[in-house]
Amino acid sequence: MIKLKNDQRVELLEKPHDGEGVIEIKHIVEAGNHNNKHLKTMARITLKPGDVVGYHTHEGVTEVICILEGRALYNDGTERILEPGDAAVVYEKDGQSIRCAEEGPLTYLAVILLP
Repeated sequence: MIKLKNDQRVELLEKPHDGEGVIEIKHIVEAGNHNNKHLKTMARITLKPGDVVGYHTHEGVTEVICILEGRALYNDGTERILEPGDAAVVYEKDGQSIRCAEEGPLTYLAVILLP
């Protein structure tokens, strides 16, 4: 399967998970356009300075994130800074929030997996 960048759906989401700002989600792969029963979605997510994905828990899925650009204030119960190349795994029933932690944009890859 190949999904060209011009064929990837872009979504603007306001106050994600009761967070702040408007984030951009570029859906690279979505459920329904592939045959892998464990892959729900893969997306490139961009936050502007001040944007926050609010704290939320994952029910029925595991999320893997990898920071591509910028710095994130990441909270999974402990706050820390994540930089390009850093990754985190949020297992089912665990929670997280992500805040853009600098003057430029924060971009990360999110892969949502089903059991």
